[in-house]
Amino acid sequence: MSHSIETPDFPHHHRPIEIIVPENVLQAIAAKYNSLGGAAGVLGGDERLRLPQKTPGTNGWHAFFKKGEIYWLPETGAVAIYGAIWDKWKSAGSLTSHLAYPVSDMATNVPGATAFQTFKNGAVSIQAGGADFLGGLPVMIYGGIYLKWQSLGGPESNIGLPTNDETGTADGWARYNTFSNGTFSDVGAIYWTPEQGAFVVYGVIYQKYLELGAEAGFLGYPITDELPSGHGRYNDFSGGFIYFSGITGLAHAVRGPLPTFIDFPPQTYTFPEGTALGGSSHVAVFSSGQAQFDGQFHDSGGLAYDISLAVVLADADRNGYSFATVGHVAGTWESGPRDYPWNTSATNGLIAENWRAIVASHKLQPAATDSTDFGALISSIGNVAGIIGSVASVIALL
Repeated sequence: MSHSIETPDFPHHHRPIEIIVPENVLQAIAAKYNSLGGAAGVLGGDERLRLPQKTPGTNGWHAFFKKGEIYWLPETGAVAIYGAIWDKWKSAGSLTSHLAYPVSDMATNVPGATAFQTFKNGAVSIQAGGADFLGGLPVMIYGGIYLKWQSLGGPESNIGLPTNDETGTADGWARYNTFSNGTFSDVGAIYWTPEQGAFVVYGVIYQKYLELGAEAGFLGYPITDELPSGHGRYNDFSGGFIYFSGITGLAHAVRGPLPTFIDFPPQTYTFPEGTALGGSSHVAVFSSGQAQFDGQFHDSGGLAYDISLAVVLADADRNGYSFATVGHVAGTWESGPRDYPWNTSATNGLIAENWRAIVASHKLQPAATDSTDFGALISSIGNVAGIIGSVASVIALL
């Protein structure tokens, strides 16, 4: 069974257009209206506005009321929109907005929100802690940012609820929403660019990003979500990356693309007056895990010397990687070579595994002694470099 509605007979019409409203649609809209209190409820009771109309671009219907609307679709049934969310939606263009039409009733049991409603292409929410949901400050999220947020868990994600309407960046290239998880301060953001799509930045990395000027700084826009690496996590950006150490709790920003190697400047060694010994060493490490350690010592005096050299590389997680060698040089009073050169390489999986931590913060701490106790030497260097735990020897020439 269905009901007919005639449209007004405007001058350019030859006759009224009859619209057939299916009985099940009328019943569903009436049931929803009555469940919300009828004329005395949140939708109000202006009978003139209750005739359902076809919803453009869908196979659904909608009915206007004094204080809101009801939309019906076969896949959703009848859903109502009213109050502050209705006002927000109307101000954005209602059916012509980015949100399109509502697909759920307003919920008041969403974590962190006093009101939350989903639409075909997005959602409108009001954070808890503000005014009553009929008079609070709703914000919109939609499109690619909304889909990313939903993939992270939506309101139950670790970034919580949006705190602003989707907004364009100053350069006009990207759009973003900021988020809060109930801390009353923004804990993250999702950025969308037409080139890369949507990516999330949050937590300590997000705070570091803001500190460096966010998208207006040298880092530019995020090009990955936050991802695990070694003992920490990172986001890549168009102009560099930020690494967060799970060991220290600190974030380190690096300009430019992730390098495939680090070639450290040569280290030189001199000894107290009376010790006619000197030399230099060189270290290079590679993202593949390979490490290069080379150098030379020279005896320019009469005495012979035993040599111990240790170089410790400390990363952002305070892991230590040691390069060590021991040798002997002869003076003029002893036969034998007066030079001790070395050139060696090795591969260690820890370097590859922790490569971002190494690139994010790398301190090279060298020391040499004219004895063969390099074990104590490495330990003392590790303390100076702030290494946590024991130093893992990468290369040792014994």
